[in-house]
Amino acid sequence: MFNQKRFILIFAGVILAGPTLALPPYEFVPLDQPGVPYSRAFEINNLGVVALEAGANAGTTTGFRWSSGVFEVLPTIVPAGSNARATVRSINDANQVVGNSYGPGGLFDQRGVRWDADGTLNDLGRYNSSNTFFQDINEAGVIVGNSNRAFRYTPGGGYTELPALNGSTTATTQAINELGWIVGSSQAEVSPGVNQTRATLWKPDGTLVNLGMLEVPGQTNNTSVAFGVNDLGVIVGYFGNALAFSHAFYWTEATGMVDLGAPGGRSSFANDINNSGYIVGYASFANAPQQRAYLWYEGQAYNLNDFLPPGSGWVLTEAYGINEQGDIVGRGEFGGQTQAFLLRAIPEPSSLALLSLGLVGLLRRR
Repeated sequence: MFNQKRFILIFAGVILAGPTLALPPYEFVPLDQPGVPYSRAFEINNLGVVALEAGANAGTTTGFRWSSGVFEVLPTIVPAGSNARATVRSINDANQVVGNSYGPGGLFDQRGVRWDADGTLNDLGRYNSSNTFFQDINEAGVIVGNSNRAFRYTPGGGYTELPALNGSTTATTQAINELGWIVGSSQAEVSPGVNQTRATLWKPDGTLVNLGMLEVPGQTNNTSVAFGVNDLGVIVGYFGNALAFSHAFYWTEATGMVDLGAPGGRSSFANDINNSGYIVGYASFANAPQQRAYLWYEGQAYNLNDFLPPGSGWVLTEAYGINEQGDIVGRGEFGGQTQAFLLRAIPEPSSLALLSLGLVGLLRRR
C-alpha cells in the first residue's frame, strides 16, 4: 500500500521546443494533517517555508506556517470559539505571513493581519471600515489587499487606495513584486457607457496599465485578471469568460498579452510566476470532472500529476505558488478531501546525473 507521508519521484525530463530544458525531479510532500479534512497551501518562500490554511472546511480555517515537516499554528485575533478563524495568502523571505482574521465582531469584522517570524500577530485593522483581506507581501514588507477598495499598505505609511482604470473604486489587487508593481483587475470603460473587468498593473509612480484582452473562440469574452508578477515584470493571469471558458496568459511590456492556451481543452488559469519564467496554475478538461494542476514553461504545458507515481491516491488540482528554486505548492484531492501539497525541486547536480541515464523511478518511500 502506498504511504502518503513522503516520497521522491524522479521524472526523466521533458524536451521543450527551442532551447533544451530538463524539468527538475521533484519530491512530493503531502501537507495534510491527521484529523483535519481541509487544507490549501498558497505560497512558499525561498527558504522553503510554506504559508497554508487548514480546518474543517474552507470557511473555518486557521493559518499555519510549515517548515521541514513542522506545522506552526498562527494565532487568531479571537483566541478561542467560533470566531477563532484566519486565512493566509502569502509569505516573504523574512517569514512574514499575511492574510486575515476574524475580530470580536465575527463575520462582519474581518481584519487584515501580518504574522511576524516570531509568531507575533499584527492586527492592521479594516480599511475603509470594511472587511479586509491581505493578498501578498514583498521583501520590503509592502502589502496589497482588498476591502471594498483595492489598496497598498506600507509599513510606517499605512493604507493607500488604488483606483480603477475607469476612475471608479471597483478594483482588486492580487500580487506585488520587488519593484513595487501591483497587479490585479479593475473596471475599464471598453466602449461608451460599457465597463468590463480588465487585468490591471499599478506602477509605483501612479501609472495604471490596462493589460488588455484576448479572445477565446466562440465565447463572450468580457474579463481578464492578473494574479502574479515576477521581478522582471512578467505578469500572468487569465482572460475570457469568467463564468465559462478562459485561457491563461502571460504579459510583458514588449509582447503584450500572450495566450497560453487551454491544455485540457476547456479552461486554464495562471496563478504565479518565478523569475526563471516557470508559471503555475491549473487547467480544466472538457471530459473530466476535475481540474488539474499545471506548469508552463516556454510555451509548453505540463500536468503536475505526471509527477505522481501510480497508486498515490492523489489528484493535484491547482498550483498556487512557486519560488525561485522551482518548489510548487497548491491543493489536491486525497481520500475525498481537499488537501495541501508541496512539490519540492531536487537540487540540480543529482538530477542531472539521473536525467542523463533517462531514469524514472521511485527513490524513497516510507
